[in-house]
Amino acid sequence: MTISQFHSCLKEMKVDSGHPIGGMIRRKEVLDGDFDNYYYLYNRLETVPTQTITYAKEAGFCVIGYHIGRETTIDQTYAKLLHYIQKAHLKLGNWAYEEYILDEISVNGIDHYVTKIMIEVREK
Repeated sequence: MTISQFHSCLKEMKVDSGHPIGGMIRRKEVLDGDFDNYYYLYNRLETVPTQTITYAKEAGFCVIGYHIGRETTIDQTYAKLLHYIQKAHLKLGNWAYEEYILDEISVNGIDHYVTKIMIEVREK
């Protein structure tokens, strides 16, 4: 499903909350450095629709970082986050989440985009 199809689906179900659309990346892809491979798209919802399958993020902890700039350099931010996770003796969870906080609608130029990265972690 493309982002535009996902957005249309949200509007059709009348659950478009205005929150940014995010992408979920599996643990395997994070470890492999495959950060372009979104497994799911998601959106934070104010109400849960009954006509579709939804995913509820489990309660827990995330290491959060903000990447500024092009997607082509996002691996550098992930490397810093993964280094912190290792140094803090944390265990990588099942998912990483990305949300575009500032994009082409908000800022002038791709070098100013801001992506919020949230990586699930657990204690070892």
